[in-house]
Amino acid sequence: MFINVCLQSLCFSLRKNIFNHRDIFCVLFFNHGLVYFLINLYSDSTQSVLKYLKNTEVNINNVLIMTGNFNIRDSIWNSNFPHNSHHSQDLFDITDSFHLELFRPTKQISTRYSNNQWDSNLVINLMFLRLESSEYNNHIIHPDLRLISDYTLLTVDISIFEEQILTRCMLIKNSNEENKFVNKLIENIKGINTLCIHNKSTLEQIIQEFASKIERAWYKYSKIVNITKHSKKWWNNHCQRDLEQFRQSRCINDWKKFRNTVKKMKHDFFDLKIKEVANKSRGPWELMNWVKTHNLPATKAIQSNGKLCIKINNLWQALYLLFNSAQNYQTDPQLFKEIPCKDIMRWNSFSREEFICAIEKCNNLFTPELDKLS
Repeated sequence: MFINVCLQSLCFSLRKNIFNHRDIFCVLFFNHGLVYFLINLYSDSTQSVLKYLKNTEVNINNVLIMTGNFNIRDSIWNSNFPHNSHHSQDLFDITDSFHLELFRPTKQISTRYSNNQWDSNLVINLMFLRLESSEYNNHIIHPDLRLISDYTLLTVDISIFEEQILTRCMLIKNSNEENKFVNKLIENIKGINTLCIHNKSTLEQIIQEFASKIERAWYKYSKIVNITKHSKKWWNNHCQRDLEQFRQSRCINDWKKFRNTVKKMKHDFFDLKIKEVANKSRGPWELMNWVKTHNLPATKAIQSNGKLCIKINNLWQALYLLFNSAQNYQTDPQLFKEIPCKDIMRWNSFSREEFICAIEKCNNLFTPELDKLS
């Protein structure tokens, strides 16, 4: 099962305790406090899945989709097949219990393609959608995306919730567009005629013309981006170009080229960030947010009298024995005379206001000294 990261907030979960059958795939997700289910199944030539569902009582609601390979040929969903199957009624009884209805694709074509010229193509992959849901009333069959598979891809659009995506215009740092915008800005500044400013209205007119030129230059060289929590600052036109090339060719070499481009762009981006931190703020601990937590390295357990101290009582007992082992030992006080004596340093007096002013410059990221280390 593959779930796009954009949908991870819906908490998709594979549930194996609802249907005790290896060919039934049930997934649930949460949306606005409600639980919804997606069911995908495969029914073999003996229709074991239909027999299981018919004889099993399952109390679940809010099933949005039930789809899969039902292995049933019927004229109801394939006009080129002249017969009806007795399994179709069992299938409709099951889908009615889940409040689902068979929906037609936007274009009726085969869903399974034969490997030889003697067997005909089949329509055995079906999609049952929620009743009275006009937004789910059709699905699309994509025969051009099946590649080497015998089965086609079926897709349907489901409106889950509207997400407000912020958009803004921006210039990519150190890009050609940024250089062109800066050059255009300098050109417009040099083109301002200050000799004809004789009154307030003339000044306002010149300022308005300058602002219009800057606005046109901004929209010409900037790009509109969607700001989401999944946006990547290192993503640029090179990554987009190689990704589109791979999507068109589906070639493994283009995929490797795209991955190498992404790796290079990441390295360039974070190398630049490291240089900025090292040269400007000079706070190496600011890079710690990029480092994930690591497991502590393996350490050797403390031993006492040849036994491992792996319990708290054993540790206290070892500490007690170690402390008392020095009891009644003679000490040599002459050792203290070897410690050199130094002059007593006196604190310079300071006021309360000076102390408050000094600690206001401190936070949990750096110290007030210039080197930020002392």
